[in-house]
Formats: sequence, C-alpha cells, structure tokens
Amino acid sequence: MEEEVVEEPEEVLPPESTFVRWIEDTPFMLQIASNGFPVWMINQRGTDYSREHTTLDVGSEEYWDFSLTEQWLDIKANIDIVKAYTGYDELYYVGYSGATT
Repeated sequence: MEEEVVEEPEEVLPPESTFVRWIEDTPFMLQIASNGFPVWMINQRGTDYSREHTTLDVGSEEYWDFSLTEQWLDIKANIDIVKAYTGYDELYYVGYSGATT
C-alpha cells in the first residue's frame, strides 16, 4: 500500500497515555498523525495496561520475570499485528527505552 504506518511503543516508563501528554506543545506522535500518518501505540509488559494477566499476579516474581529479548519479541508481534491489520508490507517504528535499539 502507498500509505506509511508509524508505530510507537509504550515501554515500562512512560505509558503511552503519558507520552501523549508529557511533551510540551504538540507531542511528536500527534504531529505525525496530524500529517496523515496512521499511528499505533502499543503496550509492553510491565506497564499499567498489561497488568490484567489471566494467570499471573502483578505482585508475583514470575510476572516480572522477562528479558529485553522477550520485550523485543513482543514488539515484533505487535508489528506483525499492525501489518496484518493494515495490509502494509513496511512501517516505521519509533521507539524509546528498552528493547528498541
């Protein structure tokens, strides 16, 4: 497809809802969206939005037992979902914090 997709991850800190508010003026992702690019904001393990695990308690050590490699696999899975949903073959990934280098 002709359009380009931009995906922005929500890492352990800050969650994407904060990312939209914490930058002065117009946040970067909203600038991109206002220029006509679809922006997807994903959630990562350990965030406020990932704490409703079906079998693990957020207070357990097992819940927090994951590596940056596993976070990268989560990012890859999110990219695959966005590509499948949109039908795009490629997208730009704007990342910050762990597992995004």
